[in-house]
Amino acid sequence: MKPIILIFGVLAALLLSGCQSTNQQAGEGPITLSPSVESRLQTYLANPGSSFFAVSTNGKHHAFSYCADGNVCEEDGGGVALRACRERSQGVPCKIYAVGNRIIWQGAANSGQRIEKVKTDIGSGPLTLFPSAEDLYRQYLEKPNPEYFAVARDGLGAGASFCKNVPCTSPGAKELAIANCLQRYPNAECLIFAIGRKVVWQGKVSSYSKTIPSAATTIERWAGETDTVICRAALDGPQATNWTTNGSYQDAVTEAKKRSLTPSDCRTKT
Repeated sequence: MKPIILIFGVLAALLLSGCQSTNQQAGEGPITLSPSVESRLQTYLANPGSSFFAVSTNGKHHAFSYCADGNVCEEDGGGVALRACRERSQGVPCKIYAVGNRIIWQGAANSGQRIEKVKTDIGSGPLTLFPSAEDLYRQYLEKPNPEYFAVARDGLGAGASFCKNVPCTSPGAKELAIANCLQRYPNAECLIFAIGRKVVWQGKVSSYSKTIPSAATTIERWAGETDTVICRAALDGPQATNWTTNGSYQDAVTEAKKRSLTPSDCRTKT
């Protein structure tokens, strides 16, 4: 039993040291997060092993760190998140806002409380898109890499998320779309409407303009990309087997077929 007691004692000392370091880096005083930073809290929570969320003292910049599943991570009191935040904040100091899913910023309106994850259900039932939501959906379809589009059940509000680098595998995209929808309409019930350029809403969808934007009317996205990029998107990730069932990047599949590429060809390129 003695070795176990000694090991426990060392762990307790390390944990105490880590807590003290984090407390020293915790923010204090009143703070208001920008809508963008507020939404990114949901991206942070969607990552397995979310560890530290850092925010600039003006609430306009952020960064976070997390420990991927199966890895042993040793975080120095949020140092990784703090350094990344400072690189973005243009000289504004950064402090730790949350550890795990709990807000530790002393002075924040919800200090000490847990951050609740948003629900990411797919919508169902009849839906009529208002012009504001329809216009946002049209803009969403025209982006190079649309990921998720969320709509309020009443069709008024909407929010979206996009991917900068293909393949799009980072967690949190659907949560970000929902969070962006809720930023515009805080009391709405926001639900997933589309994944990529594929409408997944289960029910009749109409609009006041009588014409719902579709992927067929968007810009040709993939024609200028290399075979490798096309294949990664068409397979929906290097290890994936999707092709005809790839709803997010079916247009990439179409382009791959134009180039006479097959799933087998693409797997050798990714």
